[in-house]
Amino acid sequence: MVELPGVKEPERVRKLLQGTASLEFWTTYENHEIYESLKKTNDFIKQIQLADQTTVQDSVATQDTTLSLLATQSDSLSMAENAQKEFPLFSVLSPSIGEQNGQQVLMPGARIGIAHYRDTAKINAWLRVPQIQLFFPIDFVPLWSVKAINEAGTDFELIAVKNTRDGKALLDGSVIIDAHHSSGPHGVTVSIKMNHEGAGKWAHMTKNEMGYCIAIVLDNVVYSYPKVMGEITGGNSQITGNFTLDEAENLVNVIKSGKLPVAMRIVEESVVVSSEGW
Repeated sequence: MVELPGVKEPERVRKLLQGTASLEFWTTYENHEIYESLKKTNDFIKQIQLADQTTVQDSVATQDTTLSLLATQSDSLSMAENAQKEFPLFSVLSPSIGEQNGQQVLMPGARIGIAHYRDTAKINAWLRVPQIQLFFPIDFVPLWSVKAINEAGTDFELIAVKNTRDGKALLDGSVIIDAHHSSGPHGVTVSIKMNHEGAGKWAHMTKNEMGYCIAIVLDNVVYSYPKVMGEITGGNSQITGNFTLDEAENLVNVIKSGKLPVAMRIVEESVVVSSEGW
């Protein structure tokens, strides 16, 4: 039983209680290493959807055609319907593509796509299909960002994480000895300090992953995936994730509370409102 007198934000308390504080650091794939797998997935879904039709057109979009179509915006309903038929995956998961010197290019980093929250369950289901999993590296794990990247709060990033043989992160929250948040010119950040063991592993990890991103994951969602520019020694690091002050404070509290072996489930809750003046 947990009693919290004076709390005015019950939803915030629920999130804190149900978090397992499973902070983990994972290596990642680069976007260009996964894009071909996404293309194969799109083509596979397309063929499955066309399988019940009498005539199946044998046409597979080239990368240039895919990039051009995805970059073209049109209000035409027929074009939207055609895009959904030709690109069932890419119509709900916008690949991480940008423009350079007037040409469409795959963006660097661990983000492989962006999707509306209403489509994330569908994408998850597709990526769990055994035949589709064969298109990807055996250690590929897709994880969503904790926060939306747009002001409307609807679009989330999909990050390409690398699993390990035993399924355990190379570094986890057990090595954290302190955490605090601070505000600066670049927003709110959460700073963490590791013990001697963690500092050594972190230095080794950042040295080996130079040029790649490391995903900072809490309870299976990605808070940040900074690119490693050099070896980080000393065991001090920062987590950035476009936090509000309340979100940063919550994260600090969860990290400092320690790693729980299982998640908590709220089976009953009640709110007692006292009379004014008591």
